[in-house]
Amino acid sequence: MNSSFPLDCVDGEVVTTYNQLALRGVEKKGTVSVQAPSGVRWSMTIGRGEPASLHDSGDPVSP
Repeated sequence: MNSSFPLDCVDGEVVTTYNQLALRGVEKKGTVSVQAPSGVRWSMTIGRGEPASLHDSGDPVSP
């Protein structure tokens, strides 16, 4: 199974993006990778469990 979320990065612009997938087979091992130019700074959080609820703004709701 492959999923991707291509994003265009703009120099000097800070952007927050949330992506959430509901997948079968999550008990199996997996690999996550990021491809970006060396000047791009990024961070990522990955979790398993029940899908997060979202505010109308698209921001995750804290449990």
